[in-house]
Amino acid sequence: MTESDRAMAESFPNTVVGALAGERPAAVRAFGTAAGLFAVALVLQALAASGTVPGAATPLVAAVLAVATVAGPALSAVAAHRRGGLAGSLSLAAAPVAGRIAYFSLFTPNAVVALPGSFEGSGAAAFWTPVVLALGTVGFGVGTAARWVLDR
Repeated sequence: MTESDRAMAESFPNTVVGALAGERPAAVRAFGTAAGLFAVALVLQALAASGTVPGAATPLVAAVLAVATVAGPALSAVAAHRRGGLAGSLSLAAAPVAGRIAYFSLFTPNAVVALPGSFEGSGAAAFWTPVVLALGTVGFGVGTAARWVLDR
């Protein structure tokens, strides 16, 4: 084995770990943002479903929930651009969806079968898991490609 082959073999595990975990400050920022998105989605879903929100504010809460759900994959691309890693990108994409599903899983365990795209009901997590993984992976790819293009 030549010197360059040995160096390549030793750096491959570091490259894989770097792609998955990212750089520490960016990864910590991504996971912190994901925790915040999870909490916002969980609290807003609880407010919307409990009926404590006045009638005029219900569409506003629904709009903020929709924006938070869409913001997760968008923020995953930003995290990948900032070297947050694949794990950080996936956590950002999953956090708002997991917050909404967590509410219904915890507080309405005997719900009806979920419709595709719904957060409420039995089977919602089974529908959203591959969707979130795909969106997080695409967001990671977009952010990484943007970093690669912009760093040239």
